[in-house]
Amino acid sequence: MDDWHYSFDDRNGTFQFGLNISAKIKNIKYLVDVDEDSFIVYAYCPIGADTDNTEMMHRMSDFVCRANYGLKNGNFELDMRDGEIRYKCYADCENTLPSIEVVRTSIYFPAVMFERYGTGIAEIIFNNSTAQAAIAKSEGNMRSSANNDAPQASRAEAEAVLEKLAAHFTENSDSSN
Repeated sequence: MDDWHYSFDDRNGTFQFGLNISAKIKNIKYLVDVDEDSFIVYAYCPIGADTDNTEMMHRMSDFVCRANYGLKNGNFELDMRDGEIRYKCYADCENTLPSIEVVRTSIYFPAVMFERYGTGIAEIIFNNSTAQAAIAKSEGNMRSSANNDAPQASRAEAEAVLEKLAAHFTENSDSSN
């Protein structure tokens, strides 16, 4: 756990950290925005689409729409202003304390999605692949248990962040009573 580094901004209620994954995209950066009754997990791709390349932006937006279709927990987002690609998970915690499993899933799921679809993102950016071909390549690499399959190399390291995030909700719950 000593290798796990994160920062917490108490004033803004945000955690920031990175996570190594087993994919063409080797590392993603996280921002966890904690509010009183919810939290949002953003996982940022280290590479983005070239906004000066209209055709690439079109292919990437098509890819993001195709990747998002049918997703049950979160979605990819493409910022058309700068080409940034991220994955977002939202957890509503109004009148309840999120379980460690809810927190764990919200951290791991974006990593699993980048492991699944990172190949397609790289194919579009570096190989001028079509969205359809990039999706086919990404979904051809799908795991049968993606919802429960956290990145193995980072599972133990992530526990410190998960505990801190859960403690944050516990502290807020105790102070509001």
